[in-house]
Amino acid sequence: MKILLAGIFCAAATALLAASLRSNEGSPARTENQPAQNSPAPAGASAPVTVGTSGNEPLIAIAPDGTLYISALQYVYISTNSGSSWSRAPLPIEAQTALATDSSISIAPNNRLYYSFDYPYAGTTAVCTTDNRGATWACNPAVVPGGTDRMWVLATTNNIAYEVTNEGLYETTFLSSTDGGLTWIPRAIASGLLEPQTGPLLQKPCSTKVLQPVKTFGTAPTDIPEVRLYVYDPESGRHSLVQG
Repeated sequence: MKILLAGIFCAAATALLAASLRSNEGSPARTENQPAQNSPAPAGASAPVTVGTSGNEPLIAIAPDGTLYISALQYVYISTNSGSSWSRAPLPIEAQTALATDSSISIAPNNRLYYSFDYPYAGTTAVCTTDNRGATWACNPAVVPGGTDRMWVLATTNNIAYEVTNEGLYETTFLSSTDGGLTWIPRAIASGLLEPQTGPLLQKPCSTKVLQPVKTFGTAPTDIPEVRLYVYDPESGRHSLVQG
């Protein structure tokens, strides 16, 4: 039944997209420099807003309820007024011992924030979640123990989430959670790439596979680096590295 409903949903989404494209077929084309008819004049750019004075390498995510989150290394900032002002979120105890850690955030449909980091620097990967904008946290402090680096987290439903981190700083480990981030199960160990430079996790609508961009080092005869994709199948545990 779940597969049938998913197929109906995907078919409906495809039909809506096709109808939208057909409705625009009769619209007159305009050149690149020709302004759209009856379009309002663009508003002036607003002044920059200071998010915080600590952190680096910021990542931003927006929750269904409109809350904005920024993770900047071991710091998390929150805005509830469309970015007009920001406050620093209280961090879980594990994150308070982090030092310049990589971090990643993702938000589930039920507004649960997933926050992943390692502690101490290049140490154990943890995943913490909050349902009240950081007032309280639930943490799994040892999702991947040992020396880890550059984690990414992705929440796809209210209960299902995925995590990757580089174990030993070299091998990418892929894990999944089906209980809202409380427990994590290793699903795959990517192979063949040492010191991988990886990007965030992605999932295409109507697909169970999880994608991750990765920069590969060049090989003979050209020695030119390439961007490829890890493709993870959470159900079978299989993975592949394909051309980007």
